[in-house]
Amino acid sequence: MTTETSLAASALILRSDFVFVSTLDGAEGFPETRVMFNLIKLRQEALSQPPASLPTPFDSWLGTNTSSQKVRQLRQDPRVCLYYADTATFEGLSLQGTVAEVLDPETRAALWMDGWETYYPGGRDGGDFSLFRFSPLRGRYYHGLQVTALEAGDLR
Repeated sequence: MTTETSLAASALILRSDFVFVSTLDGAEGFPETRVMFNLIKLRQEALSQPPASLPTPFDSWLGTNTSSQKVRQLRQDPRVCLYYADTATFEGLSLQGTVAEVLDPETRAALWMDGWETYYPGGRDGGDFSLFRFSPLRGRYYHGLQVTALEAGDLR
């Protein structure tokens, strides 16, 4: 992958309001996809320093309700696919990788936003909020009629 392609793919992540997240159901192994807030865009300031900083522009954070089906699925099978899209420019980025649940109170506090109590009863440490760190293994960047495969070395 060229530096230009890497920059374009990471720029797509930074400008996407949402990310589509696919998990695998435990019963039959079928994928399930839902849309989530893109914490990379939403929490850019927090990501600029530890403990919320990430090693590459392709790693990510996923915050969601502990009571959701997706948390049960992620705990059972950490394989995930993230998809970022810009329909105006015909761009897409599909990243396959794994997640790990984050229980560290400092990281959770760094990514937490005031007002989220509405969505996560009990707050960041005492209720219905789970945080996962996504680490990519491979991906594909789509722009126009070009498709670029991204291997592990391209994502580090």
